[in-house]
Amino acid sequence: ITRKSQQEPSSRYERGGYHPVSVGEIYNSHYTVVRQLGWGVYSTVWLVQDARDGTLASMKVLVGDLTDDRTGIDELGMLKTVHSRNPLSSGYPHICHLLDNFVHHGPNGDHRCLILEAMPFNMLEIHNAFRSASDAMPLFVIQRVAQQVLLALQYIHEECGLVHT
Repeated sequence: ITRKSQQEPSSRYERGGYHPVSVGEIYNSHYTVVRQLGWGVYSTVWLVQDARDGTLASMKVLVGDLTDDRTGIDELGMLKTVHSRNPLSSGYPHICHLLDNFVHHGPNGDHRCLILEAMPFNMLEIHNAFRSASDAMPLFVIQRVAQQVLLALQYIHEECGLVHT
């Protein structure tokens, strides 16, 4: 499966902005960058391999301005809450969990790096995998995905006291 996406704006590679990440670089002494997965206004996301056990994970590198910012959303705190609240809940397995975090010192400032479970596919890729003559995903796939998303949302709302927006 090929992932096509626009590149993040190069103008954001500035003090307080994105951190320049390159394939093959090693972070926190054991996460080797494999390839970029995506980007957003506040971060870039990379597929990394953990040298300790060979597992794949995603590394979300926050912009420098968010690393020590206490005025905005505490993403790290929320991820810790979601990971530790109730592992026995039916929604818990449907959450992307925090595995590790650290601060990386780079040319554009300090950057919080969040290591999360790697998700194998996004919804567009699932849709394309099941593409048929009707150009629609089979109902059983839609129902299963909807059930898992609702269980995850119920977990973060009822068990963790968080609201996904």
